[in-house]
Amino acid sequence: MLGKLITMNKEDIENLKNIAREKLKRGFTREEALQSLIRAGILDENENFTEPYKHLGEAVKRLSKK
Repeated sequence: MLGKLITMNKEDIENLKNIAREKLKRGFTREEALQSLIRAGILDENENFTEPYKHLGEAVKRLSKK
């Protein structure tokens, strides 16, 4: 069981997006970005958000619709 649930606020999400954009500008491929997120435990091997980051997946979906 999780001792302490960590949630991300809007600033955290924006920071993650900015980091991703910078890595892509430097030639970080989509595959490298995905592998990095998988190693960090944010995504699983099927490229789905892991349980602690499900809310991030929902935020990405909402932002993608805009």
